[in-house]
Amino acid sequence: MKSRLFLTFSGVLMMCALSFNGCSDSDSNQPGPAANVQGDWKVTVNHEDRTVNSVEWTLTQVGSGLKGTYRTVSSEVRIMGTIFENQLSLVADTPEMPVFVGTITDNNNIVGSLTVSEGSVSGTWTASRP
Repeated sequence: MKSRLFLTFSGVLMMCALSFNGCSDSDSNQPGPAANVQGDWKVTVNHEDRTVNSVEWTLTQVGSGLKGTYRTVSSEVRIMGTIFENQLSLVADTPEMPVFVGTITDNNNIVGSLTVSEGSVSGTWTASRP
């Protein structure tokens, strides 16, 4: 009997640990709404031995989905990704497929890291609304 009670209690603890809300009926642990990043952004990319200041994004946001354009002096490509609360990830539609992962620090600024070609190039980036 004692081992059966322990197994039942262990099962309840495991369910609570795996649940996003724990064992509470409260909504206080629910994630907040995604930040609004729709619009134009000026982006500075730092990787290897250079800084690129001439990058611009125009993003459209529908719920947690993001899409838009990634522009440099020489090209314009599609960019797409997701946002969850203040975290976003974007991928540019190029052969190198750069992945931008960032944190929205306030309504007008984002900071993050960049990985290109499965980690062969990495760096950091910042974005701000013009």
